[in-house]
Amino acid sequence: MIKNGKLIQWNDDKGFGFVSTENGERYFLHIKAIKRTTKGRPQIGDLVTFEAGRDGQGRLLALAAVVGQLARPIKKKVTSSGWDLIDSLTLLLLILWPALIWRSGLGQLIFPVVLLLSICAFFAYGRDKTQAQNQERRTPEDTLHGWALLGGWPGAWIAQRVFRHKTQKGSFRWTYLLTVIGNLVGLWFLPVVYAAATSA
Repeated sequence: MIKNGKLIQWNDDKGFGFVSTENGERYFLHIKAIKRTTKGRPQIGDLVTFEAGRDGQGRLLALAAVVGQLARPIKKKVTSSGWDLIDSLTLLLLILWPALIWRSGLGQLIFPVVLLLSICAFFAYGRDKTQAQNQERRTPEDTLHGWALLGGWPGAWIAQRVFRHKTQKGSFRWTYLLTVIGNLVGLWFLPVVYAAATSA
């Protein structure tokens, strides 16, 4: 993963220092890890573009670094802050969703459950976003889709837009839409299932 940062500490005699990113992460930088500089020896305040790594003890390392004001700009992942087809379809289904709940006659039961599941889905997305930024073990995508399929898809959609998370991965987004459709199909047949269960 390529990152940008600023050299906040440098010991020129020993040839090492620390780079801080905009997220507040501190990466150890050794002079042997510098591929090139644009203006001689590194100095505090220099911009640094580097590959993020870790040593054997899990400490953050800056590797293959370029130091100086002309360091190549980081190619950030483009996160979808706009509106796409899946957002439009989700909004349409969200508009139809209350009608399905009203049709089921189980609104007093369904609304609290969906609210709880949506909150769980929202926080699951937020946690996964934090894990991604900290390069920690991620929440499985199946878990995120599971919250949506169970009924937390409104919270999952809101989380995608609030956290700008999973908005660029097409396969994930289309699978998410399928969980929404699956949830609504289940909601359509819920009255039949409920009537059969109560009459048995």
